[in-house]
Amino acid sequence: MPNAYRGFAPDIYLQDKYARAYADILNRGGMDYIDFDGLESCWYQGHGQYSIKRFYDTLFAHLHHYIRNTGSCIFEGNWHYMSSLDVGGDLFDPAANRFKIQGKDFKYIYYSNLLHFSFGLVNFSPHWDAAVAENLEARAIAWDGQYMLGLSQQEVEKCGEKYGIFRAIRTWEDARGANVFTAKHKEAFRNLENRFHLERVGKGRWKLYPVQQIGAEIGGADTGPVVLKNPYGGQAAQFCIEVQGPKGASVKGLVLQINRGKPMVFDEPLQQGQFIIGREGRVYIADQNRKEITGTALGDRSMIMLTGNNEIRVNGPFSKDTTMGLKMSFMVRGVPEELGRP
Repeated sequence: MPNAYRGFAPDIYLQDKYARAYADILNRGGMDYIDFDGLESCWYQGHGQYSIKRFYDTLFAHLHHYIRNTGSCIFEGNWHYMSSLDVGGDLFDPAANRFKIQGKDFKYIYYSNLLHFSFGLVNFSPHWDAAVAENLEARAIAWDGQYMLGLSQQEVEKCGEKYGIFRAIRTWEDARGANVFTAKHKEAFRNLENRFHLERVGKGRWKLYPVQQIGAEIGGADTGPVVLKNPYGGQAAQFCIEVQGPKGASVKGLVLQINRGKPMVFDEPLQQGQFIIGREGRVYIADQNRKEITGTALGDRSMIMLTGNNEIRVNGPFSKDTTMGLKMSFMVRGVPEELGRP
């Protein structure tokens, strides 16, 4: 039967067998979650919404334990069975910090029914850092929603920030489970201009920091100092600088200086797509997936962002190769709010 999934569409009786087969797999595997993407294919039998309810009723009648499940469409009465809606592909891009076309509409649709909001499937990327994971968590919590994190071992093992990413997700989910986020917090999380960092400080206690990401791009003839404004108090610099240019290109002899502190000299060639990352008094070179290649410790005075204007100087052979450049991103944090029990 021709359909959007180019697969076999059973009649309503064979569909009953499908439901029992799914239940058997879930029972034998001890699985407590499943997603029915393409749930609308139950319509192909010509029985309308009855077909979907019958599928779910048969499934749950043969299950030996409770399961969480998501499905692809909103149907009348679905909240009797479905934990949330998945609506197919990913609706929010946490790295670009933007909702996709469907996501702009769907996040409001959920407020008109009893199904929880969902971003659908959000695929893990080895290019992520912990800040991307925190952004994803804040937006999901903002809408009392959830997401499915698409993972593969290969992609996870490529990622140099994998431990920080999963630690960030656990921190936010633990705080969410403790119900420490108020309606005011969630309203702030919905504003895409706001960013946050959550830090665990004890059992049942967290600190929520407002965060601003400030940055600039430099390259070609534009090699003068860049001035970045820190709206918060003075703090240790945290930054990520991406080397940009044609594929396979490199730049050698970069010198980075923050507020006329000790210059950081990079004699080794930096390849297109690599990063210079600074955090916790260290600066290191990382590959395109943020895995550390080589690093060094620096004194605190070399890595300070002052309140107000900060001068970032980068000297390098850009004038000789105008195709190369740097994309700089500095993360600064404000005064934290304490959450949880005192």
